[in-house]
Amino acid sequence: MNHVTPHRLLALGAAELLAELSYEVEALGSALCRDPALAQGHMPSLQAIDLVAQKLCGLADLLAAESPATGIARLRLDSLRERFAHLEAYTDSPPEQVGENEIWH
Repeated sequence: MNHVTPHRLLALGAAELLAELSYEVEALGSALCRDPALAQGHMPSLQAIDLVAQKLCGLADLLAAESPATGIARLRLDSLRERFAHLEAYTDSPPEQVGENEIWH
């Protein structure tokens, strides 16, 4: 039997919530696009809403991935993949060997 750690359960729960938010934001953007006048007058904002939905979906996939390296490699948005690419060097390190300041700088 595969043991699931509390941290993994938290990550999977967060991934599920992020996926739900992604669908809700995407549905909101789609609903707004159905109004031609609104869509024409607010296209950059609607595109921003779509990008938020895509980022939420990508983060959900990243958290749900079996390993950080796999999750990073599967990110569909270049901007997310680039943002997390520097973490690939740490994906095989035990958590106690990776300092927070070391990761994000």
